[in-house]
Amino acid sequence: MVFICCIVLLRIVESDEVRISKKKTVLLVIMSLLLVGFVLGILYLKSVADYRQAVRETIFEDINISDIPDGVYVGEYDVDFIYAKVEAAVQNGEITNINILERRHERGKDRRSYH
Repeated sequence: MVFICCIVLLRIVESDEVRISKKKTVLLVIMSLLLVGFVLGILYLKSVADYRQAVRETIFEDINISDIPDGVYVGEYDVDFIYAKVEAAVQNGEITNINILERRHERGKDRRSYH
């Protein structure tokens, strides 16, 4: 999109109807790129703030694992920058295995299974 805007600006500048010096053209393109970069930076910082707020507001209730029947359970959680879908095996009142079925994250090490 930025590239298209720059090309349009250059076409306007190079047209016969408008004569602008090359210095002004370069300055206009640089200022446009800086403006786009600034807007994208603000949008990114807003999404990070929303993510942090969602994580802060996350509440996990206490679960008595001994009340959970034996079996395999699937769960998922999504807070934009981090998403995980897991499969947990419960046997005799204990979690015996957790497999990560799907995950999406901004940073971190790759782990598939926790025993």
